[in-house]
Amino acid sequence: MLALFLAPLILILAVPMPGWAALSLAMVMGIGMAGVGMGVMHDGLHGAISKKTWVE
Repeated sequence: MLALFLAPLILILAVPMPGWAALSLAMVMGIGMAGVGMGVMHDGLHGAISKKTWVE
């Protein structure tokens, strides 16, 4: 998921492209960003981040 977020960002910044291509990559970036957020939330709800109570 992190690659799905970072790869389009790097392409948008490094490669000159038409607006429609950049917009398409921005949508892919949004899916990656949502996936990262949902993964963190899912692990947090299941207590998979840490066994220490002070972390949660």
